Amino acid sequence: MVSCMAKSLRRWLLVQLAMTEQSACDISGNMQCASTEETMQTAQSMLAVHRLSDSHHQKNVQIPLEDIRVLLFITTHLPPEHVEFLQKCWPGLISNSALLQRADVLFYTAQELPSDLNTTVFQGKKLRVEHYENPGYQAGAMLAMEAATTQGWFDHYDWVIRVNPDVLILDDALLIKNMMDLGVDGIFAD
Repeated sequence: MVSCMAKSLRRWLLVQLAMTEQSACDISGNMQCASTEETMQTAQSMLAVHRLSDSHHQKNVQIPLEDIRVLLFITTHLPPEHVEFLQKCWPGLISNSALLQRADVLFYTAQELPSDLNTTVFQGKKLRVEHYENPGYQAGAMLAMEAATTQGWFDHYDWVIRVNPDVLILDDALLIKNMMDLGVDGIFAD
């Protein structure tokens, strides 16, 4: 049973904020980052879930980053603030992240994406957009997970990183380290 649960977690896991900080991007595109103390609190609140069964646990066994299939699952009702984050902050984030450079992108949105995002932000990436009728804040978040799991959108991926456009992954080292570890089944952060 634990093995089945671990496989389900691995397939449908959402990594929300592992070593991320909710940062603000001003109009010129400069990121205002959290303090070192805030960063440490974020790191301390992160939890990597290891398999509970010793027979399935492969301690210190790692796979190369190139062999990990990652999906960046961005959910948003796409207000102007989210569009601005995508246009001004995400190009730099992707170019500075080995993990995001390799990830496919799936948008789950209530609005049409601006046409320039594919060429300016996600150029050369496998980009898919799914639309929905926005039922509201919390219901929309739950709908995103329900649609993704029931329709098999995560099936071909080892890891799924679920973020809103205003959640920025500033340092992906801890994410990569845990994703490469075959003994880790999930990464959660608050």
